[in-house]
Amino acid sequence: MVSKAHQWLGSVASLTPLSPRMIKLILTISGENPLWFRAGQYALLSRPGGLSYAYSFATPPVEEAGNHRKNQVEFHIARGQPTHDGEFLNQLAMGDPIIINGPFGHAYYRDHHHGPALGLAGGSGLGPIKCIAEQALSNPSHQPFYLYHGARKPEDLYLDHHLRLLSDRHTHFHYVATLSDVSSLDPLSQYSAAPNWRMGTVCDCVATDFKDLSNWKAYIAGPSGMIETACQLLQERGLDDENMHSDALQNH
Repeated sequence: MVSKAHQWLGSVASLTPLSPRMIKLILTISGENPLWFRAGQYALLSRPGGLSYAYSFATPPVEEAGNHRKNQVEFHIARGQPTHDGEFLNQLAMGDPIIINGPFGHAYYRDHHHGPALGLAGGSGLGPIKCIAEQALSNPSHQPFYLYHGARKPEDLYLDHHLRLLSDRHTHFHYVATLSDVSSLDPLSQYSAAPNWRMGTVCDCVATDFKDLSNWKAYIAGPSGMIETACQLLQERGLDDENMHSDALQNH
């Protein structure tokens, strides 16, 4: 059952760079009305009287008495885009009021699934996939979860260290970082010695690693072309449509 959409008033608690391109936005929710959502869903953010922008929750909800609630929420926003994302970020300052409408989306974590799962993220689509993965890791069933994050350049793997730590702590969590722009690996740069990066797209690596996904579940977030290619690949590997979950967002 999908959560019913509501509206909350929040304020900017912090704006923290995660990489040259990504910003972590944390909002504090005002009042006593709790914010309810599921890992993988998104919200519409707006300044009072301004336009709305769709961004996915980047951290899972806190569970209290069997319900999901949080008084702070986190979003990952790409800056420097030739779209309205940059305008939205440039207008924000500490303490600014933000209207939050949501939650929306059907690509949320299904805790009733007892088989292995894939999380496929392209670019800033990592936010909701990370959120789902962290929620899955709190599931006592300890089902295997494979997270693939694809980027063009090393600096765009903006949670590489965090995800490697998660992989070290949880034996059933597997993280794969992929780079599609081989020319970005300058042999004299700090990135040249980075371990375990794979060359190619997320879909290239998944195609190499898996031949049969018939008992799996997959969550996908990223550019529309990447989602379309991933869904086609997963179907070819035996995954039913009902076990593939993605939302078509302009932003994440």
